[in-house]
Amino acid sequence: MAKENPIQLFLAIQFLAAGLLGCPGDGSDGASPVLFFSSTPECLVIAGGFPSGFAPLPGAGNEAAVVQFAPPAVFGLNLESEPPSLLATNPVPPWPEIASPLCGGNRVDSDLDGRADADLSRQLGFLCQTPAPGRVHALSSNLVALTTSGYEQIVFIDPRSGELRVNALAPPSPSPSFDPDDWPFWPAAGVLPFQSGFSTRACVYGGGLEDSNGGAIGANTRCDGVSDGFFTSFTSDVVFANDRLFVSTANLIQSSTAQFAPGTVLVFDLDSVSVPPRAGPHPTNAILVTTGYNPTSLTPYTTPAGRELILVGVSGAIALGTGPGLVTTDSSVDIIDATTLEVIATIPLGRAGLGFGEIAIDPTSRVGLVGAATERSLYGIDLAALDDPTLGTGPQTLPIVLDGMTPGFGDGRLFDASTPFELPKRPDGPLDSICSTQTSVAIKANGSFAVASDFCDGTISQLAIALPSARTTPLDPMAVLLLDRSIEVVAPIVPTASSEIRAPSEVQIRPGTPGIDLDGPDVHFTTGLPEGAVCGTRIENG
Repeated sequence: MAKENPIQLFLAIQFLAAGLLGCPGDGSDGASPVLFFSSTPECLVIAGGFPSGFAPLPGAGNEAAVVQFAPPAVFGLNLESEPPSLLATNPVPPWPEIASPLCGGNRVDSDLDGRADADLSRQLGFLCQTPAPGRVHALSSNLVALTTSGYEQIVFIDPRSGELRVNALAPPSPSPSFDPDDWPFWPAAGVLPFQSGFSTRACVYGGGLEDSNGGAIGANTRCDGVSDGFFTSFTSDVVFANDRLFVSTANLIQSSTAQFAPGTVLVFDLDSVSVPPRAGPHPTNAILVTTGYNPTSLTPYTTPAGRELILVGVSGAIALGTGPGLVTTDSSVDIIDATTLEVIATIPLGRAGLGFGEIAIDPTSRVGLVGAATERSLYGIDLAALDDPTLGTGPQTLPIVLDGMTPGFGDGRLFDASTPFELPKRPDGPLDSICSTQTSVAIKANGSFAVASDFCDGTISQLAIALPSARTTPLDPMAVLLLDRSIEVVAPIVPTASSEIRAPSEVQIRPGTPGIDLDGPDVHFTTGLPEGAVCGTRIENG
């Protein structure tokens, strides 16, 4: 048996979502897959490994949504129970499957358009792609938006039942700034079909486009066939702000060589008041290009003055495998103005390899923390650099670089590639050559502490946060975060623990005071091995 490389497996699953490792789906004529659950005293176990998304639902902090990778599904969870329990009172239905004349057998119809996703994909020249689920974002307590890759789209789901929910597709009319031919999976303007998902495939044009390896990106026959361009792929995250859905696409070309096309953020207008909701690409600013390669996370952020921004975690090109040497281009956090739809600024973080989770923001809106994709580290930004209401509105060329060297603008860097916040290594954990880990971070709603998970060691570290009272006081990286303790919550990834729950990834902290607002675990996290699971543990009350 080949030696298990969990990071490589984790990244392989991420890249599978990009549709580059073949066509998901069994292609058989059998019945739809059955969803199975089991539990331990601390964990709800779900089918398949490595849940791809985990997000809180609005409310008191007792509920969350988790994504099952295979077969694809989204479950709402009650976090107060031990282990977490399903919100659904009836069996969670699998996504429907119908006959696929072009690709064979029965295939998923995830968008409820009456035809197999794979058939439409092949008809339009994208092979027999079916949806691989990714990240999830709660629009309300009973509606979430899920990214999928391969068959690139946003799917709407009721987390309380797991059922698909329809919306009306309303693209803008053709214009000099919107060519329907660049959005081939969308209907014509005025048709207004009702579907449970909409496509995130779009053609991106630009003179002199280069991939992350420095190669030229020429004309694409599926675009206009003349201009330099490429189609978006690997839909990586989605958030809602200012009545719009912002969707990041990593645009992976080849995983083994860390080859990416330029990163993009797509903008969709979403009328969530209409019944059903109406969605369509923005008529003038539907595609924004990021400053670096591989945007993997989106975080809504409102400044103290009320300006709505989107923080884009740009991870940099990362090859399939294990170790920091796989990160081949720089990371950054790009800043999008959610009103003007411009990339107004960027915070450069060097060759960091940012993790794929959203940026955790403290309740004072001073510090943002994010995990690492290939190291036992955290990275961070100083949000005070975004306080200037004129940022991005003056004569300066956009985006403005917030590195402390742009006259008139602050330094947004706190922990970057040269000064990461390093987490402790578990003494009996795996060698770095076998598993060099990835991390995720969350901050308590009242700002009293943060927690960070360690994929390889199976630990959660509790961190104290110390911020100055004055917002204009510079941050001292050595004083902002302090390690309180590291807790062994699951087994490390070592051969002797191959049957035990391992590989914690996304982590959340419930709001409220233990013993007053909550009796159950205050920290929850997903795990990937030997199966996917959602587990709870007590940190503050433990």
